[in-house]
Amino acid sequence: TQTVTLRFDHVKSVNFDLKAKAEFVTAQEGYIKETPTATPQSVVITGAQSEVEQIAECVVEYDKSAVLSSTLTAEGKLGLYDASGKKLDLKYVSFSETTFQITVPIYLEKEFPIELSFINTNGIDTSKFNYTLSVDTVHLAGPEEIISKREKVTIGPLDLTKLDIGSVFMFPLDLDAGEIDIDNVGEVTVEIDSTNFAKSTMQISEDN
Repeated sequence: TQTVTLRFDHVKSVNFDLKAKAEFVTAQEGYIKETPTATPQSVVITGAQSEVEQIAECVVEYDKSAVLSSTLTAEGKLGLYDASGKKLDLKYVSFSETTFQITVPIYLEKEFPIELSFINTNGIDTSKFNYTLSVDTVHLAGPEEIISKREKVTIGPLDLTKLDIGSVFMFPLDLDAGEIDIDNVGEVTVEIDSTNFAKSTMQISEDN
């Protein structure tokens, strides 16, 4: 006599966002590794309710080692984890997608000087201005083709018609698309030391 074991369970489908992990990939010196991303961004998992409800996190994983100076895009494997971080081995589930890609951004990192620009100078030699920046340099990261072309970060412009003794100005960092402000500077405070200038010399025409 043959015994047959039957399994009865409700079928459930859940859409899970996909995370990405490439813990064995590192960046070469002078570069940084940014947060990996997965493609597609989500997957629908269908199967026995008792199994699907165990899933807390879906991760596209790249388990090879590499030291890189450019962004990596490769095929990854899907890993399923429960709420405690334990990897699951589920037998009664299926997936809306069968192939998964992982992208690991590797960006060039470089330090740049910050330079203040001026408008409405009316012929005044701004090189003689004494001013203090809250930070003199900033660390940026981004695609090598963007970062390698930059020589400095320019803030401003500072309108000299708005200048007064003891003036303080705040300017955001003007970065190109794809550039990352690693230090999270965000904006730079400019304090003008005008003690050596008579206030009368600051009366600059706005019609420059």
